[in-house]
Amino acid sequence: MIRNYKMLDFPGLKHGITTRVGGVSKGDYVSMNTGIFGSDVREDVLKNISIAADRVGITASSIFMTHQTHSDRIFVIDESTELTSLDVYDQAKISERAYQLYAIEDHDAMVTNRTDIALMTFHADCVPIIVYDPIQHVVAAIHSGWLGTSKMILSKTLDLMHMRFGSLMSEVKVVIGQSASVCCYEVQRNVYEAFEAILVPEEMQVIFHAKADNLWHLDLKEANRLLAKKSGVLQGNIEIDSGCTVCAPSLFHSHRGAKGGNRGMMSILVQLENKTL
Repeated sequence: MIRNYKMLDFPGLKHGITTRVGGVSKGDYVSMNTGIFGSDVREDVLKNISIAADRVGITASSIFMTHQTHSDRIFVIDESTELTSLDVYDQAKISERAYQLYAIEDHDAMVTNRTDIALMTFHADCVPIIVYDPIQHVVAAIHSGWLGTSKMILSKTLDLMHMRFGSLMSEVKVVIGQSASVCCYEVQRNVYEAFEAILVPEEMQVIFHAKADNLWHLDLKEANRLLAKKSGVLQGNIEIDSGCTVCAPSLFHSHRGAKGGNRGMMSILVQLENKTL
């Protein structure tokens, strides 16, 4: 139900990306649907979040959630962030303890160095990305579809981690999770042109595979790997999940697989804990 990654196997970091397996939702949302902003039964979604958080080992009572708009906006939660100044999206007893859910509007990435909160993003074909700096003990959770990738949200998050927290790209670890893979991610010219603005021709040839006139298959995972490397992340510090959300409907939720109809969401869940000496 939870996908974990060797690249992020560090003391003091709890992480996971959910699949659609292991929850309580029914119908089109079977069964692990964490999409709190969708049309599924609210109580089922809250229960699913509780199950997933417990499986990942989340101990924080505050979970920050991106209310995503395919932007390049990054929300930072550090010691200066006053939780009392933020609106609580929901406060319900969905497990043995209550979680306060904070919806961060119009943001697609979050970064924190705090150990008293967890981060949560939502995905169904778009790329989930976790970035961790084990030296400065800073973590980011990113939602990156084609629009966010063409806006270089990963690159901008890495820049922010360097400028705000002193992260060195030689130390940073990046996990690119399950998403629509190149086999199933057909795009049109507007997408191609958006990437032409940020990539050189040689890089375009790597991530775009012509299918027909004005139609391409896009390798969005590779696009984010290229952006990470261009920011200075070492190749050996990047892990890519080969799972295709469209190809495996029994394991993953997929917007394309559902042909735009009802479907659930999957989530990154990450939390920093105090590092043991």
